Amino acid sequence: MQVAMRNAVILAAVLAAAARTGTALEPPKPGEVWRRVAIGDIVVVSNAEPALVQEVADNLAAVRPALARASGLRIHAPVTTTAYLFRSGSSYRPYRDAVLGRKSESGAVFLQLRDGNLLIVDGSKLDAALPVPYRTLADSYLGSSVPGLSPWVREGLAELLSTLARSATGVTIGGPIAEHLRLLQAQPPIPVSALLTARPSTPELAVWTRHGVFAAESWAVAHTLFLGGEGRGGRLPRYLDLFGEGGSVESCLAAAFGTTPVELERELQAVVRGTLPPVLTLASGDLGVPAAAEPAQIPRDELLFLLGNLLAHARAANTADAEAFLTEAISINPSLAPAYGMRAIIQTRLGLDDAATADLEKGVSLESGDPRPTLTYADFLGERLTERVRRGGKASAEELARIRALYRRSLALDPQRSRAWAGLGFTYLLAETESADGIAALERCLELEPAHLDAAFNLVLLYARSGRRDDAAALIDRVVRHGPDRALERAARDALLVADLRHADQLVADGKSDVALGILERVGAEAGSDRLRSEAARRIVAARRAAEIARQAARFDEALAAIRARDYQGAMAILKELEPVAIDPDLLQAIADTESDILPFLQPRR
Repeated sequence: MQVAMRNAVILAAVLAAAARTGTALEPPKPGEVWRRVAIGDIVVVSNAEPALVQEVADNLAAVRPALARASGLRIHAPVTTTAYLFRSGSSYRPYRDAVLGRKSESGAVFLQLRDGNLLIVDGSKLDAALPVPYRTLADSYLGSSVPGLSPWVREGLAELLSTLARSATGVTIGGPIAEHLRLLQAQPPIPVSALLTARPSTPELAVWTRHGVFAAESWAVAHTLFLGGEGRGGRLPRYLDLFGEGGSVESCLAAAFGTTPVELERELQAVVRGTLPPVLTLASGDLGVPAAAEPAQIPRDELLFLLGNLLAHARAANTADAEAFLTEAISINPSLAPAYGMRAIIQTRLGLDDAATADLEKGVSLESGDPRPTLTYADFLGERLTERVRRGGKASAEELARIRALYRRSLALDPQRSRAWAGLGFTYLLAETESADGIAALERCLELEPAHLDAAFNLVLLYARSGRRDDAAALIDRVVRHGPDRALERAARDALLVADLRHADQLVADGKSDVALGILERVGAEAGSDRLRSEAARRIVAARRAAEIARQAARFDEALAAIRARDYQGAMAILKELEPVAIDPDLLQAIADTESDILPFLQPRR
């Protein structure tokens, strides 16, 4: 209790200091009406009129199915996007400035976070603001759904979706973007072949992106390929498969879209001149977006939690405001479990783990039916255990069981949350032996979020540990190699080599040292770390020794065969050959004993 009190005092002091560094945000006045509506993975929180709240929710909910139809790709939504729609610029600007840390003319700001996307929108400038969330939502969906998506595809589709327009009967995609057209008319184009082969590591990409020409030309090419021409719709997956298998731009364009880079250049010039392909029109019934309930008024405690959650995920300077909103929410409703979890996250950032633990335990004990407090507590305990293991400590069975129980409890409440499956699967890397349940959890995570890089890497490690080398290698090629960190790919490939070391050990134990040597020499040549190279070298020495022992044992067996054939002279010759080079002490003793046994048969008879 004394430690908790001390942490509470420290927290108050830190937050007070934080509050002095900037202007505190005033919470909504009591009686101010805010409403909420949810459609699938989209939640809109707003102080605007119900009709506007409904309109924005319907628009945002149309992005994912429209993206799927325009691309032909399977689009996943592993996290919830919470949109804060402000009815006026005066209510929007304080939160925009809190998130950005500066004044801006932007009518919308998008935050992509591990546990959910956050979006703030100025409802008084809706027409100008909405292309931002359309574009960023599309990019977020693509980033979760398709590992290693070519930059032009991701950029082009996001730009296409920014033109989404809803009507009473459905949506259209593909209207002109005046800014892109002006830019393409003013700047020399990127050669189509260079655009289509660009990767995140391509040196020119940063310059193209900074000048805006990459987004503009990606939009124009995507417009031409995905919306223009008969039979081109839905052909992108075929193109990506062929390109991923190493096909050339020319062959992939021809097979998937029936065009060539030269023809595409001509079509691109037509777009630049303003001749756009037809827009894609999708009827509401084809989108499959469920009808939403009427926007419901939000109780004040939940509103303060929602706004505190936004501020907690913004900048460090907002910490005091976030804590104040959350604490007031708890004072109104001491049973508001998610508020305890979010306040604990703030305390954790400040290093106040005891206070965070108390809040997390309180949030979990309320059994609210909300998965977030339990998931947050599981992450909290898992991160601390992982840090201890990295410092050389051990994860006890009791600790792992507790963390896994929290993850499973969270998943029982929301089995579609990929982050919880990823956390559960990771705990099995902290154990020395068991892997099957961890593999199942990580596989489920990748079903929900195919491009989840951390889950893919951890699954590679568990596959390698379990001897499933081919599965691990395939997962590296499908997901891990597309990540931005080349060190992660090297570590994953080293995990395969560790599996090869284990296989080589088994081959040596089975008396197949010559086969093992080939594997070990390959591991030494391919290893990405000095430690792994040294381990391979050590095993090579051991395998060569084992191979030589096996050879000597086989030669000794030849001597025994000669004895059985009563060729004592031949047997003695073999034994004398082995005697000075024998490695195994048991073999050396057997040689000496056998020589003594056959010596009488070699002495002349009298």
